[in-house]
Amino acid sequence: MYLEKIWPTNQEKYSCLVPEKMTDESCTQNVDEGIASGFLDVRCDRGNHQRFTSRYLGGVCSLREGRGLSRKRLGLMQLGLARTDELAEAVVSQTGRYLQAVDMLKTAPLTLDRLFEAHQLLEQHHSKAGQFRTVQNWVGGKSPDKAHIVPPPPEFVVDLMQDWLEYVNSKPQKDIEDIILISNQFILIHPFNDGNGRLNRALVDAFLSMSVAENAYISPFLFRVAHQHQGYLDTPNAIMEGQWEKVFDFWERALTWSTEMSGILNQLQGLASAKITRKLTLRSVSRDAMKLIEHLYVQPIITLDYLFEALGWSPLQSNAVTQELMDFGILNKHRLREPQNAIIYDCPDILDAWQKMDEVVFTSMDKETQYISANGW
Repeated sequence: MYLEKIWPTNQEKYSCLVPEKMTDESCTQNVDEGIASGFLDVRCDRGNHQRFTSRYLGGVCSLREGRGLSRKRLGLMQLGLARTDELAEAVVSQTGRYLQAVDMLKTAPLTLDRLFEAHQLLEQHHSKAGQFRTVQNWVGGKSPDKAHIVPPPPEFVVDLMQDWLEYVNSKPQKDIEDIILISNQFILIHPFNDGNGRLNRALVDAFLSMSVAENAYISPFLFRVAHQHQGYLDTPNAIMEGQWEKVFDFWERALTWSTEMSGILNQLQGLASAKITRKLTLRSVSRDAMKLIEHLYVQPIITLDYLFEALGWSPLQSNAVTQELMDFGILNKHRLREPQNAIIYDCPDILDAWQKMDEVVFTSMDKETQYISANGW
């Protein structure tokens, strides 16, 4: 239902949407079986696609200003070797908090305390982080009467979120349809002052990772974030009008895009793997060297200190393995100016693949923007 209100600042009327409780929800729509099975069956032979793309889901800085950051700049910051790169520091920090929130939200049953804690992680600089809103919020426009969406008044939030939480915990094995309903209800309620989209993305990632190979899928929200001014912001009004086919059509496009991107990223990682395999042909390779090669697919820039922390290797062991891979042409050694005389090792074949992976993801997103605009979304 909708509630008619008057905004005191300008005395203009506006409508708040108040969704049905999830226990009363009448949606009978299903995701196309072929699309659902394709998404659920994605595989990743090496690396971790979900974590690779999570850098774009952690916040505004990650997707906008940080979009053009090279993986090398981010890698150096993750290793603590780029102390004057404020943008890289912000993106690495946002990404780390996002992944931490996703891991936190996987624990069942979900509680309000854990939800609040995850929100605090994602909205560290907001004074009201980790608590439900007590004021009216809206999406788009400078006031509710000009907004694209006006969520329920604050007095409805606690009751609606208790119902939402009961539904979440009543579905220990969540299928894609459950996750769509949970996600859209959360966005309809918009329970926090800010950071609702970010927390919603973390929730969906947490729930999907319980049903899909965690290292293989790309969050459908990476598709949706790029187009939220079109399809994403249309879904709440479509739900209120009972137009579930429009909601599910948008999700099907997002899931299809995610499946296709996972396949392309697999191919690009496979090309890097083929180059590395050729360099190992007819060579005797130690077990530690093979272990490090597999690790390079998730961390292609390393230091000896990192190998101690990640793999527990001594300096002597790390030196031997990195030298072995340098002899094979798999690792390059670099001495940095800052910090003075710091030494890093990188794998150019994997870094090159990562650059191409970023490029293909955004090229596809740009094409989707053209499609959506042409089809009146």
